[in-house]
Amino acid sequence: MAAAKYGYQILITLIPITVVLFITQELGARIALASGKGLADLVRER
Repeated sequence: MAAAKYGYQILITLIPITVVLFITQELGARIALASGKGLADLVRER
């Protein structure tokens, strides 16, 4: 168990990763609404 081994030190990594994942998800949703295609479809076309 990571929490038992590293304690609060793991939060230093988890919090920024969560923020980056949220931003990526938000941008993907906005792109999908604007273009009618998913993020993976647009990457594949490019």
